[in-house]
Amino acid sequence: MKWDNIYKFMIMGIYLVITAVFVYHHESWSDEAQAWLIARDLNFIEIFKQMVYEGHSCFWHLVLVPFAKLRVPYEIINYVSFALVSIGVWLIITKSPFNKIIKVIIIFSAPFLYYHSVIARCYALIPMILCWIAIYYPKRGQKRYIYCILLALLANTHLIMIPVSGILILEYIYDEIIPNKDKSDKKNKIIAICIAIFGILLYIIQVRNALTTCNLVQNLEYVKEISSISDIFRLMLESFHYIFKYVIGENTNTIILYIFELLVIIPIIIASFRNMRQGIVFWAWFGFSVILQAVIWFVLPQRAVVIILMIMFFAWNNYNDLYIKGKKLKWYDKIIYIPLIILCICSLVNILKIAYRDVVENYSCAKEVANYIERLVPKHSTFICPSMQKTNAVIPYLKKGDYNFYSVTRNEYFSFVIWDENWIKDISFEEMINSINNIMQVKEDGTNIYIILWKYDIRLLDKLKANGIIQTFYESGINDRIDYSIYEEYYIYIVNEDKVRSLKGE
Repeated sequence: MKWDNIYKFMIMGIYLVITAVFVYHHESWSDEAQAWLIARDLNFIEIFKQMVYEGHSCFWHLVLVPFAKLRVPYEIINYVSFALVSIGVWLIITKSPFNKIIKVIIIFSAPFLYYHSVIARCYALIPMILCWIAIYYPKRGQKRYIYCILLALLANTHLIMIPVSGILILEYIYDEIIPNKDKSDKKNKIIAICIAIFGILLYIIQVRNALTTCNLVQNLEYVKEISSISDIFRLMLESFHYIFKYVIGENTNTIILYIFELLVIIPIIIASFRNMRQGIVFWAWFGFSVILQAVIWFVLPQRAVVIILMIMFFAWNNYNDLYIKGKKLKWYDKIIYIPLIILCICSLVNILKIAYRDVVENYSCAKEVANYIERLVPKHSTFICPSMQKTNAVIPYLKKGDYNFYSVTRNEYFSFVIWDENWIKDISFEEMINSINNIMQVKEDGTNIYIILWKYDIRLLDKLKANGIIQTFYESGINDRIDYSIYEEYYIYIVNEDKVRSLKGE
């Protein structure tokens, strides 16, 4: 076997082993559970309709459908994201134009090593599809259908990828359709690009009313207190800084952060003048991402580290453009490698700390809580949830039908969260008592009623305790324990049904 092949398999093997350790020790949290539960409990049409509350395409949910419907263990979700990102890693190792050192630096960066591979969300689809697009970019005229299908899929990975897909569509029209004199070939290319355009339209159709329907977005806008143009610029600046903070570390000193940002941005600006096309693609993505996360959403680490993927894509297509023109890559064409290397290395240092915490601590206590429920709670008991948020992380770890979860705000049983006006509604003491009483009327003999809360959801707790209605049953993730969770900690209380009856005068 040649040294080149040994190198490829060795690097891939090291990547797989390290990332597999992180995946094995990761406990999925509520955002991961939400997609799984939607895929498990809804049919295709229902999944499509549900996206208006999610603000995402159903692409990721449909990837999960075969696994969720077959009732395989929920933990498989993280291996699905791991497998998808690993395909992207293999494409970088075998197909990208970078030298061996830069390939290693890229694949051992935050998105590949942890944020997109270990945390199972729709972002896991982005690295693989971007790599395939870069591979087919030089031959997009001949491989028109594959290339345009990839653009359609990219648009449906996440909203922040819409500008990338859109500009690549315009570039294809400008390069391959407008100057084309061959009517037959032009017709085929028009059909192909219509597929890509349909991909964007499909995304828009799914989320078209999300800004008004998804109450989570409305609540965030209220919290941000946007009342003027200056507020928008302030939030955009904060969004800009947080993208870089999540790459190198949230506690980075301000001066160091500014220096880091300059070291990244200046070479990208210079590279953009050298290759205007790829610069437009990058800056359209970056500007849209900053505005989106400032005004409508918020910066998440999984979204922030996409900057690494986009700079990699810039560098890869920069090479492709020179290849198409029959030119070689010169030293000044490699300036885009500077921000790529800086971001990858800094993100590795930061992500190893976070991944280590995930290994030694509970990322979420949901799995621990589910195991406790399975051991000590009678089957078919009901858990009353004052808020559906975060509680949904526990549900997929339990066998479907073994336990019931009841939303007080919606007055119905649930599995996934519907982000309408009810998800954050205030609950009165009387509403809680009525919910408990309603369940008491229909529950099976030998089962109990519990109230489950996550660590910030403590409304009505003192009054319920003072009236003797609840008693502590279980607490997870207490901060004096070594394994406190990074995200979700839970409290479970058993309901004293006799006290409820006395309050109701029975």
